[in-house]
Amino acid sequence: MNIMKNPYTTSIVLAIAFIAAIAIIVTGLDIFASWLHNKPDDAHAQSVYNFTADAIAMHGELEGSFLINDFETLCDTISRESPPGSADTELAIIHQQLIAQGYKEGYNWLWPPAVELFEVQASLVLEGRLFQSCYMKLREAWLAKNKSGDEPAFIANLEEAKELFKEAISLRAKNKADLDILCANAKQLLE
Repeated sequence: MNIMKNPYTTSIVLAIAFIAAIAIIVTGLDIFASWLHNKPDDAHAQSVYNFTADAIAMHGELEGSFLINDFETLCDTISRESPPGSADTELAIIHQQLIAQGYKEGYNWLWPPAVELFEVQASLVLEGRLFQSCYMKLREAWLAKNKSGDEPAFIANLEEAKELFKEAISLRAKNKADLDILCANAKQLLE
């Protein structure tokens, strides 16, 4: 008796061959995907590491800078000044405001390699914006006191500047911790 002439046997053989072919294709695709997957993971980890290392370097440049250390000194100086205000004080405030703007804009040049890092970049930009805003408010306080003699506006702007500075310092600590964790995780993946 010829086995291939039986329609049921032919169907069974074709079904087994079809399933075997699918199993081979799926296994091959799985191996190929695994091979492809390992390469991008390494590249992704490397790009995350590069981004965080650059951000950490930029973040660290602000440590011990006049932008952070001079804030209280400038607050005290404008509180003690009586009209006419010193142009040197105003220039120092504007100088710090420009440094903060440069610090903020520096993070715009870093290109996050992954969507989850856009949030980190946005937080770093916000930190810079808060520093810039606190110096803008400090200048408004200086102008209110030394140009218009508006003591309530001086006090309100000075307090707002101090609050913005506290927010910036607080966010700075959070950003540093986030960057350190991201960098350590990416480094671990590369090892």
